[in-house]
Amino acid sequence: MTISEILNLKDKLKEQIVISDRKVGEIERDNISLQDRLNKLESSYGSLKEILEDVLLARTKLK
Repeated sequence: MTISEILNLKDKLKEQIVISDRKVGEIERDNISLQDRLNKLESSYGSLKEILEDVLLARTKLK
């Protein structure tokens, strides 16, 4: 293998590392976004659960 081939491979490897780093960054941002959405859904679910429990309790008291 010649020095120019080695340098060429080194440049290609650097390019691949940059591309991989970019993809990892995108995945991390997507993960943060999905985690945020999950937290909001869990909060909404908790609120709905409380409302339903209150309604059921009120219905039981009316009987």
